[in-house]
Amino acid sequence: MSSKFNTVGLLYPNVSKPEGTKIYQSISSDKGYVIKTITSAPLYRIVSYFTNRTEESEAKVHDLQIPYSMYYTHIYLAWKSADQLLSSITLQSDNSESKLNGANLVLSTSKLGDMYAPGMITSVLDFVTKCYEWAKPNSRRIPSSSAYVSTLRVASKDEINRALIKYTVEQFLRATTYGSYHFVWETNSKMKEFMKELDYEQITCGGNHSFYNPCDWTLMGLKPEIAKEQCLYRLINNKSNIY
Repeated sequence: MSSKFNTVGLLYPNVSKPEGTKIYQSISSDKGYVIKTITSAPLYRIVSYFTNRTEESEAKVHDLQIPYSMYYTHIYLAWKSADQLLSSITLQSDNSESKLNGANLVLSTSKLGDMYAPGMITSVLDFVTKCYEWAKPNSRRIPSSSAYVSTLRVASKDEINRALIKYTVEQFLRATTYGSYHFVWETNSKMKEFMKELDYEQITCGGNHSFYNPCDWTLMGLKPEIAKEQCLYRLINNKSNIY
């Protein structure tokens, strides 16, 4: 597969961009999808696609039985706060209407405290905030603005899911400073080796009550057999040269 990066000199207003950092607007692909920045599609389309797909396929959403209207508004405002450099979408490359077939929502952890969180969503945010505080690197004092998280991500097939993660890794390592870190929720059985190849460390998975684990989704009501597949991975930017 050949890929082509198209660089643009666009500065996003809510992204801290080191001097000399390039923003990659799209990655062309002959696999039926193209990776784009989140400004490449109307926000309402991204929100509708993301909300419906996570409701259908994401246990951390549908198993919690959050009312749709509350969840939709939460996702809308979350995408308004998304990091525009690290977040991305994929569009069908052979579709004239630019149909979405993937999306990765990446947020600075500093944004979590300001999120719209009615009903059950308040408990979910309390849960993940405690989890990320527990799982952050112990060896450094890093401002919260240097910590990012991908809690939810959707894709029509595994290949697109992996491409979205890899894209975010490349952007993260280019654009963030030494010591910054990125959390990703992913499965254990299907994605562990892939995440390891990208230098992510598997911090913990759920479903095991033999030790203290504030990231165990059984605490939010998920069944143990489902929670054990919900794993938190962490990547630390140990590169001293940002280009």
